[in-house]
Amino acid sequence: MVKLFCAVAGVAGSVFPVNIDAGQSVGDLKKTTKKEINYSDPAYELKLFLAKKDGAWLTEKEVQTGAFGITGLVVLNVVRAKLRRVGLSDSDVGGVDEKEAAEEGKGPVNVLVVVPSDPTTVELKQQNKDDGSSAHNGTYLSFWGDLLSLLWPLEKLQSTKKDV
Repeated sequence: MVKLFCAVAGVAGSVFPVNIDAGQSVGDLKKTTKKEINYSDPAYELKLFLAKKDGAWLTEKEVQTGAFGITGLVVLNVVRAKLRRVGLSDSDVGGVDEKEAAEEGKGPVNVLVVVPSDPTTVELKQQNKDDGSSAHNGTYLSFWGDLLSLLWPLEKLQSTKKDV
């Protein structure tokens, strides 16, 4: 058994542990995640990413604030792939300094969960969370822009005359 820490992208307080056998598949992890976050749509719609960038696990704080781009993150999209083969074995996720992990926001996240939604909803959520900080806005918009480019065809995101 391996304990993975998963987080829903951009949602504060969404980090949750999952105990799963490293011999299980990415598809099994999607099913477990679906139950854990009470996602009502099919598990296959969830997008999972290995939350590792430049060899280091993302922290809870980075995931919750969107203070990173998804460029460079590995998409876990092969449902039959065993977790131990995609970088989620006990040896891959273990060895964390417990003292550092216990500090607020510094614990590592192993899997980033992206819940698909309508791009309009994402835009509204961004506007509601706007704190007026240009640094925050730029980072947040960059994160969601990267994410949307993976999830939706470009033509659905381009503005039309009636949008302006």
